[in-house]
Amino acid sequence: MRSIPRRETWAWRVGGLLAIGLILALGAWCWDLIADVTRLRSELSARVETLIALQRAGARVEGVGEDPGAFAALEDAVDAMERAGAAEPELVASIRDARAAAQAGDEPTALAGFDAAVSGLRRANAGTSRTLGERWDSLYGLAVVALALALVILVLLALSRRLLGRLREAEARLRSRLERTQEDFRAMIEASPDGVLLLRDGHVAYANPRMAAILDLPEGALEGRALTDLMAADEALGEGERRFVRRSGEVRQLELTRAAPTELAGAEAELWVARDVSDRRMLEAQLRLADRLAAVGAVAAGVAHEINNPLTYILSNADALAQQLDAREAPPPGAPLRRMIDDIREGAHRVGDVVKGLRTMSHPSDEDVSPVELGPVVESSLAIARSDLSQRARVSLSLPDDLPPVRANPARLGQVFLNVLVNAAQALEEHGRRGHLEVRASRRGEWVEVRVRDDGPGIPEHARSRVFEPFFTTKPVGRGTGLGLAISRQIVEGVGGKMEIESRPGEGTEVLICLRPAEGRPSREPATAASDGAGRAVRVLIVDDDERVARSLRRMLREHEVDVAVGGRAGLEHLEREDYDVVFCDLMMPDVTGMDVHAHLRDEGRGREDRLVFVTGGAFTSAARAFVASIDNLVVEKPFSAESVRRVVRERAAVNAT
Repeated sequence: MRSIPRRETWAWRVGGLLAIGLILALGAWCWDLIADVTRLRSELSARVETLIALQRAGARVEGVGEDPGAFAALEDAVDAMERAGAAEPELVASIRDARAAAQAGDEPTALAGFDAAVSGLRRANAGTSRTLGERWDSLYGLAVVALALALVILVLLALSRRLLGRLREAEARLRSRLERTQEDFRAMIEASPDGVLLLRDGHVAYANPRMAAILDLPEGALEGRALTDLMAADEALGEGERRFVRRSGEVRQLELTRAAPTELAGAEAELWVARDVSDRRMLEAQLRLADRLAAVGAVAAGVAHEINNPLTYILSNADALAQQLDAREAPPPGAPLRRMIDDIREGAHRVGDVVKGLRTMSHPSDEDVSPVELGPVVESSLAIARSDLSQRARVSLSLPDDLPPVRANPARLGQVFLNVLVNAAQALEEHGRRGHLEVRASRRGEWVEVRVRDDGPGIPEHARSRVFEPFFTTKPVGRGTGLGLAISRQIVEGVGGKMEIESRPGEGTEVLICLRPAEGRPSREPATAASDGAGRAVRVLIVDDDERVARSLRRMLREHEVDVAVGGRAGLEHLEREDYDVVFCDLMMPDVTGMDVHAHLRDEGRGREDRLVFVTGGAFTSAARAFVASIDNLVVEKPFSAESVRRVVRERAAVNAT
């Protein structure tokens, strides 16, 4: 803030110049008056001297007295009067003519000339006296004006001084208030829950303590550094969410907002606000997971029913076989025994399908978006919702074989379909009759469309426009959270798709989900090998921390040379001593994992890591999923059949032989 005297400099200067000009004008006027008075007094004095000389000369002419110097004095007085300009040239000439006549003895002429000169001089003196009086009056008036002006100036100076004092006091108060405001503003910025940055040419000129805390750096450590040096390698400076790397290497998600340009120390700077949204993104992911789990919970009873039915006849058939073997009874005819075995296998497959669907839905997967085959995701969601749907609707599914993969996250896309299917099942339940549910996928232009249509009661007109609002639900208390459709649309729109609902009361509801086709092919998922086959005996090592699983695999491969190692560490000891054609290795083990076994064989440089076949129950961690995506080894999911295991051994043996 500039001081008030400096700000008012030109006003004071102009006022001072005007005052000085006025004083100079008055002085010049006064000087002219004084000079005029002096001149008039000189003229008056010269005329008086001339009058005296004329009287002396006249007396001599009349013979009143003898004055030998009267004519000389008259001549001197006339010369002085002429020099002073006190008389007209005609008057001077007439005086000199009268003097000459007197000297010549022409008394009448001389006296007449002297009388005329005296009269003229007296008239001139009278005019001069009047003019002199006017000049004195002007001087007195000027003195009064000057005195009044001096008083005015003194008053103005006093008022100006007082006003200047008040202005300086006001300036001091404003300065104090400004300093307090600046201190309050700095305190507010430093106490802000968001990071605040001032950037100059992309470098940090100021950072508040919160920004330093977000990046786990000491206060003042950011000044002078380029902001892009603190970001992840593939990030660039700009508004929106950016990834920053803390000193510990942890990545935080910050939302950057650029405010209007400002000044810092007299130079232009950019004001940026950085909000740490990492925890919010984590909470959003947890909310989506909670919604998936809530959807799974909604069909938990049905899932239990779906599992219990096949388990019943699996256990029953198994008990029957066990009793026959214990009693050494003759087995029943081949066809019934085969049906018993087939029932066991079919039941196990059904249990595996349901568990696989549940695992996909409830897994806290990452946010990666990749090409996804639509069919398996829809079928898994239908498998989970089967118990709810089977009693309420006849389900028809249309999934063309030529559907391209879509751009999505498989777990989150499964959440969308499960939410829609559960909503349809609940709507059909309210309708009070067994309805029809149609799931149809197709390619239409630039979209891959999935339509889920039911012939239930439809959505009431007053609720139709609010179905995607968070926490809005038409279901009774305890039946719904009001988040399913809101989160589902967020998921679909998050991968560039769209989700719409059409419904008419009494005619049912159709949910349209449009997804973008993906470029490339889906990444390889763990799969179960199929078909049977026979071949030469090979050496097989089974590495699993569950001894019962290892024994089951060993019984399936009794025609081969099989060794069993319980745990990853024991497996490495076997591999140190022996060489094997095929190694079945559990992926997730508590001591040494299958990933560790693979890394050990790879590091020895003999290529034996290619002989590994990983076995998993699906308990993937993010590290395990990344590992499976990065290798070419076969991954076999539990439960598996003897035929599929023998086929894997045969194929791996053939590969090793070449």
